Amino acid sequence: MKIFRLQPVLPAKGARPKPALLLECKPSAKQRLAGDRFRGEPFPDDWKRAELNFGNQVPWQADFYFYGPGALVCSERAKDVLAPLEDEGEFLPVKVAGIRGDYFLFNSFACRSYLNEAKSTVRKANANDGVPEISKHGFWTSRIGDECLFKLVEGGAVDLYCIERTGDPCDGEFRALVKEAGLTGVAFETVWSSGKLANRTKISDQR
Repeated sequence: MKIFRLQPVLPAKGARPKPALLLECKPSAKQRLAGDRFRGEPFPDDWKRAELNFGNQVPWQADFYFYGPGALVCSERAKDVLAPLEDEGEFLPVKVAGIRGDYFLFNSFACRSYLNEAKSTVRKANANDGVPEISKHGFWTSRIGDECLFKLVEGGAVDLYCIERTGDPCDGEFRALVKEAGLTGVAFETVWSSGKLANRTKISDQR
């Protein structure tokens, strides 16, 4: 078994992809779309289609973008490929400024207490955002479920993780489905493998 943390990257062919920054929203929408509204529970208000943008960055085309803490933005193609996620959260329609096509903000409801803190390194919450930082992961294998994606209670329900048991897309595993379909904009950082702890490692399977 392996566990990966999802990371945003700029799509690139034949070159090492670079980390991508998060999408932004209009200042008037910041309170409504604050990060603490995407930490493991349904969006608390009636959803109105939001517009996200690249800020001062040049727009880039991808199947995945990241917005705020723990919110994954998916293209319509990615949404169709990742059908197993339908049971794990909600797809909220959004517009990505400067990019054609339909996009959806995936709000995961799977917020779990899988971390074995005795075998992990967790820094206390930052005073600015109130989010702990996990630099070394240890997990209770007996607690781990079969979700495609999950967030950690101990990490403030911010980072998104995925589990890999077989690496077979037929088993509905997130990373395998992404690789098989060639979806872009997300990379996978190995944080734990076969019961062994992993420090921060190179980001793999970058798209």
